Amino acid sequence: RDLPEQFTFQTFCDWIRHELEEELARRWEIEMNGVGVPDAYASAAG
Repeated sequence: RDLPEQFTFQTFCDWIRHELEEELARRWEIEMNGVGVPDAYASAAG
């Protein structure tokens, strides 16, 4: 398949990053227990 004329290294890196994220289905959220920060840790949590 033909590559676009402006196929730069940055374009290549962006394309690879996009394909990896799609393939690996990266999760940006984590499952929580719904309890929150215990009182003993409240001062450390800010």
